[in-house]
Amino acid sequence: MTEQEWQASVDPFPLLRLLPAGTCRRKRLLLVCAAWRLVWDSLPEEGSRPALGALEDLAESAGAAQRSDVEWTAMQIEEPLWPQVWDDGGGFQPGWGAGTAAVAATMLVGAAAFDLGDAYLAAEAEAERAQEKVLREGAAPSRAWAHQMALLSACVRDIFLNPFRPSPCLPPAVLCWNDGTVYRLAQGIYDERAFDRLPILADALLDAGCDDEDLIAHCRSAGPHVRGCWAVDLILGKE
Repeated sequence: MTEQEWQASVDPFPLLRLLPAGTCRRKRLLLVCAAWRLVWDSLPEEGSRPALGALEDLAESAGAAQRSDVEWTAMQIEEPLWPQVWDDGGGFQPGWGAGTAAVAATMLVGAAAFDLGDAYLAAEAEAERAQEKVLREGAAPSRAWAHQMALLSACVRDIFLNPFRPSPCLPPAVLCWNDGTVYRLAQGIYDERAFDRLPILADALLDAGCDDEDLIAHCRSAGPHVRGCWAVDLILGKE
């Protein structure tokens, strides 16, 4: 894959394939959470939505969280949606609608992101079969699948640094500027999921003397931006 392909891909699987198996567990879990937030309206209010909040909390304590706890919590999000996607024999349900296609894309990409080993390969194979199914079953599911996969690709690029570029380095003077304005803005964006403030953060970075074009451009980009956004993480010192 070239850098141009990384930037333009609307399929998240090739992007995930570039991430090594040792990729930061927190970021992988936050990608799973971001994926589920894209289909928030499809999640049951009882069970799945509270479990998503719990999974986000576990992601932030990923170093201490037990894998069994993470897997159990992820299952609480997915389990109510399984009958919508799979039948009793493990195949895909007939007659998918657009919403189910989006949920299925989310579920499979989330499985791949959670474990870049064997689970990744299994999820990618399932995604190929699902794509064949939505193409057979009509325009609405196909459009929903393609749209969801494009959004998930954008989330991968938001969370993980461009592998073809070196990681930006923020001088301490930028973080200390004007009584820590840059840091405080980033913390507020992170805590409140106020990603609409990222252009304000870009202006503050410039005023503080930051000249990293990739960082400024990312803060000014349309996104979507999610928890784990590499620009915000960089400023906050999160891995």
